[in-house]
Amino acid sequence: MKRFGLLMLLIGVVALPVFGQNLVVNGDFEGGFYTPMGNEKVANGWSWWDAGTVNPIYPGSTHFWQVGGVPGNAQRIISGQIAGQSFRGGVYQVVNGTIPGVPHVLSFDYLVAGTTDPGAGQERRIGYDLTGGTDPNSASIVWVVVEDATGDKPWRHFETTIVPTGTRVTIWTRVGIYWPVATTFMDIDNVVLKPLGYRVRGRVTLGDFGGMSSTVPVQAQLRAAGSTDPIRTDILILDDAGNYVIPDVTPGNYDIAFKASHWLRVVARGIQVVNADVEGVDVILPNGDVDGDNEVTLFDFGALVAAFGTQPGDSNWNPDADLDGDEEVTLFDFGILVQNFGMVGEE
Repeated sequence: MKRFGLLMLLIGVVALPVFGQNLVVNGDFEGGFYTPMGNEKVANGWSWWDAGTVNPIYPGSTHFWQVGGVPGNAQRIISGQIAGQSFRGGVYQVVNGTIPGVPHVLSFDYLVAGTTDPGAGQERRIGYDLTGGTDPNSASIVWVVVEDATGDKPWRHFETTIVPTGTRVTIWTRVGIYWPVATTFMDIDNVVLKPLGYRVRGRVTLGDFGGMSSTVPVQAQLRAAGSTDPIRTDILILDDAGNYVIPDVTPGNYDIAFKASHWLRVVARGIQVVNADVEGVDVILPNGDVDGDNEVTLFDFGALVAAFGTQPGDSNWNPDADLDGDEEVTLFDFGILVQNFGMVGEE
């Protein structure tokens, strides 16, 4: 509770990581549907393909529906009906903006219905093509979900990591059946493809603090090396030993600035993220900045005097004057301020 006000303030300035953005257009299928033919519905941003009749004895064509998802809308592909129709098709999207050589997470939810008969020639698949191609029969498609003869299955989640070789990746679905012994369909929802980036790990030591590190939110700014302008701002929740993780960091050369409520800012410089996680970015934050202006001055002395002798619940209690974290403002806190008086944090 004592750092709640600071936490709310810092959360307001958090910027979403560039590497956290979903590259799939209308991946949650909440962005509307279009009608390519008749009453069929295909999600905006997605293309459809239809191989037509698979078994000439049972002619027909693939159906595309808008159905309920998890939650909201989902895309359904129907590619065989027990009424006597056999066909094959699906939807796909060429996703632009992938980063060659960088791991990306591919995830989605899916549901299938159909037969368990392995002789029915049923296909229910989801995959990707690193070449960014638009041929549904390409040998370069990697099918990560293959539910060809598994019957009905409720909604389930799938996630894997892929490494693009170019700036485009195609996401594919494929549904069909040769012998229409069952109505065969697949629903898909919440399709995500986004760069993972790398993690920066280390330890923040909160100087002269006897409380629990996990109760103190720490602001971490990632900056281009040599700059004071933040590319991104994270709020770190430390464990009790002060350890932290900054996820999804784009390869590059960084300065990382750390600041907590009544501690001075410290900048770890020249952190190079290349093609692996970075370990051991440790900092020690000097205590005594009661007013949060990144200096220990007479203003901090005055704020501490105003709260001297108080405990939580008192009218003039100031949690940022409790420098040592023992839930009261005493001579021990004065000692910390005097020890660090005149110090100025890094910009």
